[in-house]
Amino acid sequence: HISAGATHACGVTAAGDAYCWGDNSHGKLGDDTLVDSRVPVQVLGGHQFTAITTGANHTCGLTTGGAIYCWGNNINAQLGVGVTNVAIRIPTIVAGGYSFTHVESYNNHTCAITVEGNLYCWGDDDFHQLGKGPSISGDSNVPSLLLIFR
Repeated sequence: HISAGATHACGVTAAGDAYCWGDNSHGKLGDDTLVDSRVPVQVLGGHQFTAITTGANHTCGLTTGGAIYCWGNNINAQLGVGVTNVAIRIPTIVAGGYSFTHVESYNNHTCAITVEGNLYCWGDDDFHQLGKGPSISGDSNVPSLLLIFR
């Protein structure tokens, strides 16, 4: 599995190891540095991933156990780890304890599907991309359920 962001890319090997390369601003390569890399560097943490997805300045990976870990820029809460405005340079588990089957990131938000078929999104909501409804707006630093998909 491979994903190409705006200035970085990541891939998962057949063994489940994640590697990223390119621009490493905000720690989006997941190697606990801010050093850009012209070659793939292994994502830290020892997690076994089945999928990886890249946003503009963050990365998220789905593990074989159904957990999602995210790292990189968090200015819009796009890591889903319960805090905002703190860049995280190593994979950190998404809040909520959900078991996911799919994850996708774009720009400054991330969405994922649980094993029950529920869709959750978190991060930037400037254009209502989290799907929380017309009367609810604002960034979400934890997964927010989209009721229409239940």
